[in-house]
Amino acid sequence: MVVAGSCATAIGLGIGRFDFGAVGRFMIDDAWISTTGMGDFAGLNLGAYLLGSLHHSQIRNRKVVLRMMILALLLLPLSFWLEAFESSFLWQVVARICAGFAAGHLISGIPAIALAGLHSRHRRRGSGLVLAGGGIGALLGASAIGLFAHHSAMIAWVILALLSMALALPVLWLLSKSIQSQSAPEQSQSAESSTDLSAIKPGNR
Repeated sequence: MVVAGSCATAIGLGIGRFDFGAVGRFMIDDAWISTTGMGDFAGLNLGAYLLGSLHHSQIRNRKVVLRMMILALLLLPLSFWLEAFESSFLWQVVARICAGFAAGHLISGIPAIALAGLHSRHRRRGSGLVLAGGGIGALLGASAIGLFAHHSAMIAWVILALLSMALALPVLWLLSKSIQSQSAPEQSQSAESSTDLSAIKPGNR
């Protein structure tokens, strides 16, 4: 679970936010955006990231939290694919906002889920490993761009989209385990209540 949490942090913080600077240089060279537009996109991404984090902090229902995490996990690679094949300013703005919002939800929610059930003596080490995922994701994304992008913004976004989809697989496993662990106590409680009712005589109900 800690490894899956590290992968989620790598997607959200490393690939979703840090590697935009590396791709942005290719976008300027390919005349997708201007130098000032690069700063505007970075600001939009950061604002959406803060909005996603604040929105996540306001959710109280655990089922809703898990649903939002799955939605964010699907939305982040989708925004990369959108940025790869839609170079217009409007679509780039939409993609940057979606990526930042999804990254905010992932970074805010995954550590608590990944560290659930971990012994207190291992929690500090687990927290460090989960948060290290941001640096790992940035390193993987930047290395992949340097090796395979060949100074093309479209190829760079495709590489980041494929990398985020690969890292999303262990995170999906983590979220499915959390959903199963949440449904198991509810089933056991309903079974216990039905057993108690069957033990009561009809005249005493």
